[in-house]
Order: sequence, then structure tokens, then C-alpha cells
Amino acid sequence: MNSTYYEILEVTVDVDSDELKRAFSIMIRRYSNEKYPEKSAQLREAYRILIDPKLRKDYDIQLEYGQRIEHLKELAFEASKTGFISEVKDSFNEIITIQPSATHYYEYALMLMKLEDYEEAEHLLHTTIQTDEEFIDAYIQLAILYSRLEQYRNMVRVTKQGLLIAPANYELVSLLIKAYLCTERYEEAWAFIEKLRLKPHVDSQKHAFYLCQFFEICCAADSTTMYEQYKQIIAKHPFTYEAKQLLIEELQVWIEFLCNSYTFNWAYNALYIICLLRNEGNLSNNAFLEELQKKQIIYSEFQKLSHDKTIGKLFKKLFYIYLFKSDYASEQEWEEHNQFIHDDIEWYANENYQSFKKDVKRLEIKYPALFKCKQQFFNYLI
Repeated sequence: MNSTYYEILEVTVDVDSDELKRAFSIMIRRYSNEKYPEKSAQLREAYRILIDPKLRKDYDIQLEYGQRIEHLKELAFEASKTGFISEVKDSFNEIITIQPSATHYYEYALMLMKLEDYEEAEHLLHTTIQTDEEFIDAYIQLAILYSRLEQYRNMVRVTKQGLLIAPANYELVSLLIKAYLCTERYEEAWAFIEKLRLKPHVDSQKHAFYLCQFFEICCAADSTTMYEQYKQIIAKHPFTYEAKQLLIEELQVWIEFLCNSYTFNWAYNALYIICLLRNEGNLSNNAFLEELQKKQIIYSEFQKLSHDKTIGKLFKKLFYIYLFKSDYASEQEWEEHNQFIHDDIEWYANENYQSFKKDVKRLEIKYPALFKCKQQFFNYLI
């Protein structure tokens, strides 16, 4: 919290002009402009306001209002924790009466969104934007609100309005893509990201972000055609090292999510892109093709397991371990992750020991390709 002018000069609020002059004289000697230019400027500004009776009176009124507003915000926050929406509204209505501002409308809207009063929150966010049309966070929260209400047309409209003010804002771009995907407008989503990607002076971080958005569109559309286009973009794109690493990290997050949701075909597609990135887009690299071929065998076997939820939950973890051991930054990081997975598997084995042994044996007979990799990860299961 910022210091008041009284606190800056180290005086009480009822200080008279003589005491104020003495205090300023002492403080300005202590904090000379040569050694403490910032502090000296604060002291001079505080003295200028407090020594002038009219300016001081106006400042005292503002100070009183500010303290009252802070108190009301605290009351609203406490009321929101217990769900007393009427008390939240009473506090914020008084705040807005004292000082109507875009920030206060916005804070009021956020609190009502948490309490799921979406109708009033929507009105307040619109008021925020009317008060300050460059208040980008208001556009973002309004889009999130429309997403929760599944009003995707409104979501598209609001995000586009926000992007006119802040082109390529990450959150607004993500929300617009989500709105397109929820309404199955995949081609529009693709064209929008392509337009952003081809703009001049796009930095590495943005390139990685846009290329990850492309992959999300491919997954949502479940489109082989789009995926083939995506592979061509990756193969031809002049990546910086930073952009490449950022995209690999984003795709690894996607792979874990896709494995957890049993969408192994798209997990494998993301793996293919990672391998492509690591091999500079060189499809003729023998080591690259050999790695993909080996992982394709494992992938195809795991896909057969995906319908079996109990077994699938166990082995999707192993699938992830096998595919990505080489992606961990250090042996220690790998060991920590491996231990986490091992503990999870050990719990499964202890809780369901007999069925676990049968499952492993049955799988060894039924899916021999999986057990060709026994040295990599099955040795601690059997």
C-alpha cells in the first residue's frame, strides 16, 4: 500500500503549518536530492500539497474516501468467502458511489463471477469497457463469462473487439480459438492463426504459441488433412532454437493430456512433430525413421489397450515414460518422475495383486510387442 503524504513527511494528520515546515526542513536535509533523488521528489510533492490549505483539504477528502474504499473492499471480500452476495453488492455499490471507475466496475464483476451471478457481472464488464475501452482484462473476463454460459457467438464477438485494441494478445487469441472450436469453425480458426503467424516481426515465443494452436485445431477437428498441412509448416518453418524448445515443451504437455484422455493417435502425432523438430525436419534421417518406427509399434499396441479403462490407466503411464525418457533435462529429473509413476503402479499392484499379475501375464501373451521393451520399463513390474 502506498504511503500517504503525512507518512512520507513523518507527521500526524493534525499537524499545523509550523510543525509541517520544521518536519520538511529536517527530512529534506536527511534525504538530499543528490543522494536520494526519488525520496527528495516525494518529500517536495508531499510538502507542496499539505502546506496549501485548499490542496490539503482536497487531499484529506480523497484520503478519507480511499481508506473507506479499502475498508469496503475488505468487507466485500470477507462476504464473498461466505457467499453473502447481498453484502458484496452493498459494499461495491457504495464504492462505486464514492468513486466510479473502470477498475472498481471490473473488480466488482470478478467478485460476482466467482459467486456465479453472471447476469450482473456481464453488465458490469460492459460498463468497464464503456468507461475505458482499452481495459483488455475486461474483454478477457467477458469472453470467459460467455464461455461458461456457452454463448460462443458472443465470445467470438468480444474477443475480436479486444484483439482490435491488443492484436495477438495470447489470452484473447486462445479464447477466440476456443470459441471457434466449440462451434466447429475449424477452417476459420486455422485461417486466423495462419494470418497471425505470417505477420512480420513475430518473436520466437509467439511463433511457438501459434504453432501449438495449429496442433490444437488439428486435434479438435480430428483432421488428417489439417495435420498434413501442419507437418509441412513445421518442416519448412525457419525455427530459432528458442522457438523450437518452446514448441517441444508445449507439445509434451499436450501429449500427457492426450494420453490421459486415451487419445493415443493424436499423442503419437504430437510425438512425430517433436521428432521432426529435433531432426531439423529431415524425414530422410535414418535414426529419425527408426525411432518413429519403434515408437509406432508401441503406439499401435497401446491403442488396442485404450478401450480397457483399468488396464489402460496403468499402461498409458508406461507409454508416456517409454516415449519421453530422452526428453528429460537430467537423470535426476527422470528419476523423480519415474519414482512418481512407480509409486502409482506399486499402489495398483498392492491393491489388486492377484488381478495385476494376471493382467501382466495376459498382456505379455496378447501384446508381445509391448514386452520387447521389457528392459526399458517392464522389469520392475514383474
